[in-house]
Amino acid sequence: MLKQVLLYHVAAGELPASEVVKRHAIKTLDGASVRISVKGGKAYVNQAQIVKPNVFASNGVIHLINGVLIPR
Repeated sequence: MLKQVLLYHVAAGELPASEVVKRHAIKTLDGASVRISVKGGKAYVNQAQIVKPNVFASNGVIHLINGVLIPR
């Protein structure tokens, strides 16, 4: 279950925030998709708000959220 939860937080490729907000959903490495929405100028992954976008790392881009995503 832990592996599934961790892979549900990761998408393939590099997606900066400018690309994330153009999408309605993003497929994760566990095979499921997360919903992307923008409300009141704030971006959300499922129900979690992106609180710090575009943290660039050597292996991709991290978008910090204010919650844990649990796959169905």
